[in-house]
Amino acid sequence: MTMISRRHFLQYTLLGAAGASFHSEADRLVQTLRFVGASKGHPISYLDDQQQVRGLLPELLYTLIEQVPEVNYQLSLHPWARAQALVKQGAADALCTYPSDERKEFAVFCRHPLFIWSYGYLVYRRQGPEAERLEAATSFEDLASLRMAAERGSSWETDNIPAFINRVYATSQETALHLILLRKTADFCVMNAIQASHYARKHGYQESMAIRPVEFIPNSKIPFHIGVKKDYPNLPTLLDRLDNAIMSPAYQEHREAIMTAQSSL
Repeated sequence: MTMISRRHFLQYTLLGAAGASFHSEADRLVQTLRFVGASKGHPISYLDDQQQVRGLLPELLYTLIEQVPEVNYQLSLHPWARAQALVKQGAADALCTYPSDERKEFAVFCRHPLFIWSYGYLVYRRQGPEAERLEAATSFEDLASLRMAAERGSSWETDNIPAFINRVYATSQETALHLILLRKTADFCVMNAIQASHYARKHGYQESMAIRPVEFIPNSKIPFHIGVKKDYPNLPTLLDRLDNAIMSPAYQEHREAIMTAQSSL
């Protein structure tokens, strides 16, 4: 089997939102997984200015599938709600996300996470009227009357952030920051620090944005598992192969290097 080198993989153009996708080269693979991801989920997955797919997800999937030679894959990116709907409707096969109860209704997830991502941070306006309150908060009860910019379709937020927190919904985490820092229709959001810093640089929010790590957000280290639609052929065997690959020393080593490189950007 001929495989694309890592150097060539990083040079590939993957047109996600327009419907084009990446196909790893292979000539004796017996299964093809049609993965979908979020088109505005930097740094996990996103389309850059040239509409190339970038981020942790394409790199980690490529690294993983190298350990499972009998599996091929495709990856296309869409708005996150649309990506999930494609798997639910059977138009795509797999995604990588938090395995919520809602998603378990249409997908079966690997036992081991592809990676773990920390959402233990509050993001808010440095000079906003609620800044002192956010800086002093030790529980969600302290934020009960504030407005949180919530990402529509985020099962993790639904499962882990109390229902009494007032929500202003955004179509993406990038839009959530606009609601806080530009439109000022929300007071804070819960976001990974690397993601927040990227969007701040992109939109010139560095001086106006504050990021604070907190300990009271439950399950803030979020496991991202591969989930495959329930009627996919030979699903138990496939999931076992993927789980074994995730736990392999080769994948673990590459994942650590990729995550370390991302955190230093």
